Amino acid sequence: MIGARLKPRWSHTANGDFVRRQRYDISVTNTASQQQVFGMRGRRWGLLTCAVGLFLAIGGLWLILFIYTPMRNILPVKMQSDLRNEYVQLNHRLGDVADAARINQQYLDNVWAILRDSVPPQEVTLDQASELEIVPLDSLLEASARERSFVARFENAERFNVSVLSPLAADGMTFYPPVMGVATEEKVNDSGIPYIQATPAKSSPISAVYRGTVLNTYFTTGKGITVVIQHPNDFVSEYSGLADCFVSRGDKVVAGTRIGIAQENRYPFLFELWHSGSPLSPRDYILF
Repeated sequence: MIGARLKPRWSHTANGDFVRRQRYDISVTNTASQQQVFGMRGRRWGLLTCAVGLFLAIGGLWLILFIYTPMRNILPVKMQSDLRNEYVQLNHRLGDVADAARINQQYLDNVWAILRDSVPPQEVTLDQASELEIVPLDSLLEASARERSFVARFENAERFNVSVLSPLAADGMTFYPPVMGVATEEKVNDSGIPYIQATPAKSSPISAVYRGTVLNTYFTTGKGITVVIQHPNDFVSEYSGLADCFVSRGDKVVAGTRIGIAQENRYPFLFELWHSGSPLSPRDYILF
């Protein structure tokens, strides 16, 4: 219980008279034991000054908490655009994680069902059996020595053939076109290296064809700025003729990342695609 009591107090004036001045007693009393817990005595303006000071101190403490601590993020008016974008990206990542967890759970359920032998056997009906391909009898014959020797020679000859290994390495990879909206032409230089040449428009953005790491960026007089990117499965892409570059060595990029721009009347844009140190025809892997 809080109580306030007005008590008169006598004091002398300049001419020796006595005047009565009012003072206030503020006390906090425990109603159970009737004992005073806290007490304060003062004049009206003194108590008012203390109350205003206490209010300002509490307000300053809250202001410090909301300015210098993460509590400011809970205020809707203080939510910045970059923080909102971060929340959106986290929401998208959470959705991707949920999809991956669902797919993994289905895979584990299938494996568990196979291990428990609870997958019901599938019976082939007469209609389905009639649609089965009839295997010729000669395909069941054992291979001759000449056939085995031919297969061995063919496998040894094609083991390091890039034309065979490159499509296998690119299986599951979707390449993004490096330039769009301009005419492209495939050519072969004096060294026999195929490349794509495009005449850029007024300002044509150049994009990375796949995710990877920037190996190098350099400038030459005849080609302008050149960017080299290392991709998974030993693929390397090279972009020449850039008027401006937005990446540097060591940067991580994804498919479609803007790595620079090519401008009209500056340099022709040249694109090369390599795999394991051998040049490839870009049109065989990228839809321009």
